[in-house]
Amino acid sequence: IHTSNGGVNWVIQNTGITSYPIDDLYFLNRRLGWAVSNDYLFEGTKILFTTNSGAIWQIYTFPDSTVAIGNIFFNDSLNGYAGGVYPGRIFKTINGGSNWVECHIDRLTALSYICSLSKISVFLTSRQALHAGDR
Repeated sequence: IHTSNGGVNWVIQNTGITSYPIDDLYFLNRRLGWAVSNDYLFEGTKILFTTNSGAIWQIYTFPDSTVAIGNIFFNDSLNGYAGGVYPGRIFKTINGGSNWVECHIDRLTALSYICSLSKISVFLTSRQALHAGDR
């Protein structure tokens, strides 16, 4: 759902995902947004992308079916990060999410939040710790 008047009214938007919930959502601006959703047993992680404020969503299957992505964050329209709920892995894209490359982190733990201050400084939180890195 979304609001365009500060929460006075809410409108249901169809993402095309009907069988399982949206796990995370990130909008870079009023138009560009990404979301992640998981069917942990059969279909894996879906990455959703919109260029028109969520009116239409493009749906992609995350290429690594061994990880359930639960978090997504973008610095700009090309550079972003996606974090795994299980196992704790972090992936980076430099082309808007068309391709993802795994980044090295020293702990395999479920990630709960991603925040990036720039294209190279990234903060991750998990149940056990706050992780910071430059990549």
